[in-house]
Amino acid sequence: MRRPRPPASPVSLRTAALVALGAGLGVAVTGALVAPAASTPPVDVVGLAAAQGDPTTTPQGLLILGNSCANSDLAAHTGFQEGPRCVQTSFGEVGPAEQNPSLLITRAPRAVAVGRTFTLRVSTRNLVRDRFLGAAAGGYYLESSYLNADGLQRGHFHTACRMLDSSRRAPDPAPVPAFFKATEDGGGSGTADTVEVTVTGLPRAGTAQCAVWAGDGSHRIPMMQRANQTPAFDVVQDHLDRIAALDARVGAFVAVRVQEALAEADAVDARADRADLPLAGVPVAVKDNIPLAGHPTRDGSPHTATTAAPSDHVVVQRLRAAGAVVVGTTHVPELSVWPFTDGPLGTVRNPWDLSRTPGGSSGGSAAAVAAGFVPLAHGNDGLGSIRIPAACCGLVGLKPGLGTVPADIGHDSWTRMSENGPLATTVADAALGLSVMADAPALATTPDLAALGRPLRIAVSPASPIPGTRIDPAWRTAALDVADALRAAGHTVVERQLPVPLRFVVRAAARWFGGTEADAALSGPARDALPRRTRTHARLGRGAQRLGLVAEADTDRWRERLDVFLAEHDVVLSPGLATPPVAADGHAGRGWFHNYWAAANYTGGFHGPWNLAAYPSMAVPAGVHPDGTPLSVMLSTGSTTSLRVSGEALLLGVAAHLEGARPWTRQAPGLG
Repeated sequence: MRRPRPPASPVSLRTAALVALGAGLGVAVTGALVAPAASTPPVDVVGLAAAQGDPTTTPQGLLILGNSCANSDLAAHTGFQEGPRCVQTSFGEVGPAEQNPSLLITRAPRAVAVGRTFTLRVSTRNLVRDRFLGAAAGGYYLESSYLNADGLQRGHFHTACRMLDSSRRAPDPAPVPAFFKATEDGGGSGTADTVEVTVTGLPRAGTAQCAVWAGDGSHRIPMMQRANQTPAFDVVQDHLDRIAALDARVGAFVAVRVQEALAEADAVDARADRADLPLAGVPVAVKDNIPLAGHPTRDGSPHTATTAAPSDHVVVQRLRAAGAVVVGTTHVPELSVWPFTDGPLGTVRNPWDLSRTPGGSSGGSAAAVAAGFVPLAHGNDGLGSIRIPAACCGLVGLKPGLGTVPADIGHDSWTRMSENGPLATTVADAALGLSVMADAPALATTPDLAALGRPLRIAVSPASPIPGTRIDPAWRTAALDVADALRAAGHTVVERQLPVPLRFVVRAAARWFGGTEADAALSGPARDALPRRTRTHARLGRGAQRLGLVAEADTDRWRERLDVFLAEHDVVLSPGLATPPVAADGHAGRGWFHNYWAAANYTGGFHGPWNLAAYPSMAVPAGVHPDGTPLSVMLSTGSTTSLRVSGEALLLGVAAHLEGARPWTRQAPGLG
């Protein structure tokens, strides 16, 4: 066997250091070439197990963390610059400026032989360690870094070497790098560590770029932990880029406000009170059935008025006042009637499975959050239109009780059944969004269930209130599994069906019909151009109105019955849907009976009783169905409770406990 000839020239190295969040800081060891910063690593590394560490090496006063701060001596880190805190979720930069991550390649060879091992020396400060688990392991970030007065303890960084075709232009980002490795630093903190990385050879002669960075992937960062730390312009641009790259497949947005959003982000960065804004620079989406200044409110129909709204809805005003940046408006079915978001203006697809619906009518908002286009979206819910999309897309979605958030939706908010509320990937984000929409800062802090004074009394109701409705076994099991988790936490859980007399089911449906008729009437002559499913729905509404079936007094009568049940049970737990999400399209062109039957059979009728009562109710992720789509449960209660907290706060407290005990995948896997 002949010995191969050595290459004509060695591999020349170019080195760079990239700091957290992809902001470029380069050091050229052998020349002027420094790669532009990438917004994401060239290789997406997933499936790594969470490192628990050795308790004997933990900084004094801290305990090793898994996915909870429950056993830490530090208070939980909320994402703001407030000093030593326990960290339990993924994040980028934290704390004051002197605690930000930084790193630098301090030594590298100028040239190496092809295939020969060599070493890079890296100096690091304040690096973060995060581990992303694959879906089979829960799909959730776990942290084993610690934030104390000395900075971040124990972190990691990435190293990649890529062969360059040219030293005059940025390399093609698509090919897998010739070398990639994640390396832990030494002891961490603000004191510089020195770490050596062994590169196991490069494949061919030429020029290679080697870089190190601490990156986070901006769309995976909880919004509270991103706010007040990263320029709003950068955050908004990152999310606009993701929308531009992926929304053609999802179809979440009616309109994307690129230039307006970037200008508004700049304005947020310039505000003197920026550090005090709860949503500083957070990109949000607004459902296209409430006014957004400068944009027409289409409500899913090409025949609604094309004139721009002169002013924002009060909910939008509050979001903007809190520092949020509206990046666009999201699709709804015509007049926001149906629990699938297809219609004359387009079809929205579920990021978990593009063949399926994201639910409705807040389907565009839910899809935008699940796809990572925004961390928070506005929705509204008249018969499940926040909770159904949240269940379809694996999100947290909360319908508040009457009066918590201003409604003013359509003609009369479906006779007071419809409420505005948030959709988010975490309970903390949903709570923060709700607190801003409600102008009630206390709602941003979820109550500790242990501090309520007694165990909760929880009724699990796994059957539909609509007789004869079949519940998919996996959806029923999800509710029972969540009930078991709450029972294991010391709460009293009993299986007891929510008693909903059929006449109240009929009255809730009558308001659905009547609300559609009232909103269709606002369209004037254009109502005749609505799809036939919705024309028929509105016609049924006219009949319900003539028969006196649409009456606000029904709320009081139903509450009298429901309050008897709630006197014995603090929270009602039920499946979030009856079946997995149905097909994304094929509904708008069909008749009323097909749409009504499909809606009733997959949603299960769990949602309407809480709209008729005008009481709070929320969707909480609960695992993954065997077919790969999310599972969800619904938590509901009265507007007032016997536990010194509001109904919304109680539900958020229960949901936060479940998130800690049963963490979920925060965004749809596989979309990109």
